[in-house]
Amino acid sequence: MENKTIIITGAAGEIGFAAAKRFAKAGANVMLVDIDKKALQQRAGELDSPKIAFFAVDVTKEGDVQGYVEATKSAFGSIDLFFNNTGIEGKVAPLKALDMERTSIES
Repeated sequence: MENKTIIITGAAGEIGFAAAKRFAKAGANVMLVDIDKKALQQRAGELDSPKIAFFAVDVTKEGDVQGYVEATKSAFGSIDLFFNNTGIEGKVAPLKALDMERTSIES
């Protein structure tokens, strides 16, 4: 995983953070993503590495997703893996069948 870049959503939670620690220990660049900015700052501080960045967003909003993808590319140059760990329930369907206008947390 040395110098590979991974985005981890739900990174402020226990599962996401455990994954972040493992990837960071393996030498990966890690973008932590979660809706809770304060928790992300704390988690990033616990990892204390120049290979760690964070981005606080609502992953149910398409524009926010584009934002953290672009921020990751800007910080690390590329993206090799996505660990989509955010725990949001909703309609179960293939991604192509989802209506982005009806998938936000507010709906």
